[in-house]
Amino acid sequence: MSSDVTKLTKRIKPAFSLCVYCGSRPGNTPEFEAMARQVGTWIGTHDGQLVYGGGRNGLMGIMADAALAAGGRVVGVIPKALVEKEWAHSGCTELHIVENMHERKRIMAEQAVRDNHITAVERREIMSAYETGMRGYTYFES
Repeated sequence: MSSDVTKLTKRIKPAFSLCVYCGSRPGNTPEFEAMARQVGTWIGTHDGQLVYGGGRNGLMGIMADAALAAGGRVVGVIPKALVEKEWAHSGCTELHIVENMHERKRIMAEQAVRDNHITAVERREIMSAYETGMRGYTYFES
């Protein structure tokens, strides 16, 4: 298979999706920046997809840049208000602009579940939201 076809295939169907919640600031600990860079690089080098908050700043931006630089897909989900502040990452493979934070979290969960990858914490949160009738959440059975 030619390298162009391999690159195209990687873009269409990632080997896995990883949904990551992290800060829009780098924080005061350099180890956090290094870890965000390492995780992003790992996702990209293993043909993965990062699903995250869609920001270009802080740990979010560092991880997204590293994933993209290593050849991974990056799916960002960001509220319109943050786009208007010019905080969106314009280099995302996909960028979903949503109305609010609840919709952001719902879309991030859907993106992660789409390929059947979601953490136990996220699953529990979605189930709790569904059971209590919170608007904007959907329960997924996998």
